[in-house]
Amino acid sequence: MTETEKLRNAKDSIVRELQKKSSSRIDAMSWGQGLIDPAAGIYRLAIHRGAESSVFAFTKDELFNNHGSKQWEKQLRIRVSDILMEL
Repeated sequence: MTETEKLRNAKDSIVRELQKKSSSRIDAMSWGQGLIDPAAGIYRLAIHRGAESSVFAFTKDELFNNHGSKQWEKQLRIRVSDILMEL
């Protein structure tokens, strides 16, 4: 699996979890490279709710370390839970 495929898979997993757990609280989500140096591997997820927007940062390590393993899935679910608590 290429790095691009891994990144897409990680982003899709996070979006699916967020939609599953809070579809009524989130109007839209969009991914983008952070304003920080793209080589640093910082990705941002913007979550829009009505007139409000929140931005959450993910490091390349969070999205790629142990990709596809149970540990990776657990780590992403924990991040989703953290996001939901902040919302």
